[in-house]
Amino acid sequence: GLVLFAIVTVSAAFVMLQWQAMMDAEQTKHETLAGLTAENLAPALAFGDEQAVADTLRALLHEPDILKVTVSDPEHRAIQQVHRDMQDATSEGRKSLETFSVPVLLGEESLGELSVSVDMTPLRHELMQQLVWVGLMALAVLLLALLLALAMQRYLSGSVLALREGMRRVRDEADLSTRIEERGQDELAELARGFNAMIRQIRRHEAELEDKVRERTERLQLELDARERLERNLERMFWALDQMGEAMLLLNRDGRVDYVNPSFARLTGRNLAELSLVEQPLVSAGVMSEAQAAEAFEWLQQHEIWSSDLRSHRADGSEYPSHLSLARLADENGEITHYVAVLRDVSEQERLAEELRQAQKMEAVGVLVGGIAHDFNNMLAALSGSIELARLDAQDPARVREWLGDMEVLAHRGAETVAKLLAFARKGPIQFRTGDLRALFEELQKMVRIGVPESIDVRFDLADGPMPVNMDANQIEQAMLNLINNA
Repeated sequence: GLVLFAIVTVSAAFVMLQWQAMMDAEQTKHETLAGLTAENLAPALAFGDEQAVADTLRALLHEPDILKVTVSDPEHRAIQQVHRDMQDATSEGRKSLETFSVPVLLGEESLGELSVSVDMTPLRHELMQQLVWVGLMALAVLLLALLLALAMQRYLSGSVLALREGMRRVRDEADLSTRIEERGQDELAELARGFNAMIRQIRRHEAELEDKVRERTERLQLELDARERLERNLERMFWALDQMGEAMLLLNRDGRVDYVNPSFARLTGRNLAELSLVEQPLVSAGVMSEAQAAEAFEWLQQHEIWSSDLRSHRADGSEYPSHLSLARLADENGEITHYVAVLRDVSEQERLAEELRQAQKMEAVGVLVGGIAHDFNNMLAALSGSIELARLDAQDPARVREWLGDMEVLAHRGAETVAKLLAFARKGPIQFRTGDLRALFEELQKMVRIGVPESIDVRFDLADGPMPVNMDANQIEQAMLNLINNA
């Protein structure tokens, strides 16, 4: 009896101790589950993912003794709550509730609090039944309880440690390759599956973000490369414009100067600083008059290029012949954005043209020399004959005066021919004057008939009345003589 009493007493004491141990273990388990769930909830709360929060809370309800799970914000206002339908356990006397609360932390920041309400009644009933059967099953229950406790502890500790380690690696090392083994169908397995799903979603979002960042970076790099190429091209273009021999000026759509190359400054004596202050740079630079500028820019509203020979003036007042070309620049919509002016000093070209005209005059004079020499010989022969006849009729004053009159006519004719040749061969600038073209051709007939051989028939078909023309007489005469010589 003492032994049995001792055995029963020891067994009872052992059962009581085991009861307390199981209560402690149950509390530890729920505290651990609450802590793991709080760690798992932190990313979902941080991202504002309400569905993930709800799924995580519902996963705890797979634990049969958990009746209600609530997550609240730092001010203890409920964010979400899930509970089990316990219609058969509505009486407070029939249930023994214990609530475990743990903070939800993300790093050092508190996101709220997780509360888990657990019904301890089933556990208490089970332990009371074990006390009833303590006499019969003391040792067996003790051994079985020990074995179950050890197995449960090993299982729970392994799963919990795996969850804790996975969360630590994600939190501290940002290791998104972490994966927790999914074993069984209990709440820990659900937690593992939820954790793995969350990691996969984070990886997917991270990959999408990396793709977008890479795409944007490549696009920005292309834009930077294009801008660098454009800047290099602009530098080369402005360098080339600075080296140009032709004077160039760039105007904006308002007619204000944007660019002047060194050749323009050298030719006109005016630089960019001076021209940028005036409204009509080409007029202020002495290139053209206000009337010519108005005509040119009005022409460019309907045409692409305007050009003209001008008489321009440098800053020191000296005049020079120039040729100005103006072109408009338009954008893709056809709107004028700029005007480009290219100015050339044509003094050398004018000098060469004048020398060419003079050479052509000399060539025409050379052609006429033969006929003129023949005509002079005839005039000299007539003069000699008239002198001889005057000598023979010296006693007859009337006859002498007649012969002297013929000699005077011949002398005037020779002088007139020489004067025309000198006027034709004389150098001089082009001078436009209003004259009678018909009268000019009548005078030209006399020179042509002298210079052209008698075997060639030259006819002039002229209008009956005057033909007033604004012309340079020397140029007209030279052109007609060139035509006759070429014929």
